[in-house]
Amino acid sequence: MELKTDLQIPEEIDNMEFYNGLSFNQKGLVIENCLYKVFELNKDRLEGITINELRRNLPFSKNSILRGLTKLLAKREIYCIKGRPNRYYKNGRVSHHIANSAILLPNKVIDLRLFVNIFGKIHIFMQEKAVDILSDNDTSGGLIIDAENFREFVEGLQEKVNLVENELKLFKKKLKELID
Repeated sequence: MELKTDLQIPEEIDNMEFYNGLSFNQKGLVIENCLYKVFELNKDRLEGITINELRRNLPFSKNSILRGLTKLLAKREIYCIKGRPNRYYKNGRVSHHIANSAILLPNKVIDLRLFVNIFGKIHIFMQEKAVDILSDNDTSGGLIIDAENFREFVEGLQEKVNLVENELKLFKKKLKELID
């Protein structure tokens, strides 16, 4: 039973009779071009594209697809987020929203997004957005954390809660003294 996918495929895939008569290098260029078009058609897919999806939808071998992906990665046309399975994305996406990740505060939302730097390292971008009465979001600040250290970052924040609350009380007291 073949899994269904919503992966968009270029129309010319249906007409590949010429492919078998090509040289090895020419086939490589056709595959690379085809893969590029697949990523272009699916550039807004939040879940990216896996090798298995490409294998199910394209008439090329796994090794041919891997060679094409390697070339596109080297040209920085696409990037990969490692995992099980690896997920490939068209380069140019600034970030990927993490589903159900918004932290709701009074009149503010902290939005969490993933992005990959040019060296392939994954980061978490925390973006503060003020919400007004008209429900317009006004972006105000942000913080970037190495995704590998996110848990340690959160644990470190939890350890500082009492310290920050005590400092806040002292700060407010001193501020009140200055004003009075």
